[in-house]
This record gives sequence, C-alpha cells and structure tokens, in this order.
Amino acid sequence: MYNVYKRYKNILEFENFLLSKFCTIERWFQKPKNRGLLHF
Repeated sequence: MYNVYKRYKNILEFENFLLSKFCTIERWFQKPKNRGLLHF
C-alpha cells in the first residue's frame, strides 16, 4: 500500500512539474493563436 502511495505521489509531482513547464512555455507564446494549443 505504501508503494502505491509513493508512486501516486511521484506521478502528482511529475504532473506539477509538467504543468509548470507548460506555464513557462505559455508565457513565451502570448499570441492568441498559440494560446488555444497550450490551454487545457
């Protein structure tokens, strides 16, 4: 059970990492046409 929790926590941290990367990328593309692709 602990291993499942640890794996789940790692996945959440990885998702947060990806999300912060996407936010950084999104700041580079402030044009409206690119904005739709980067929003989820």
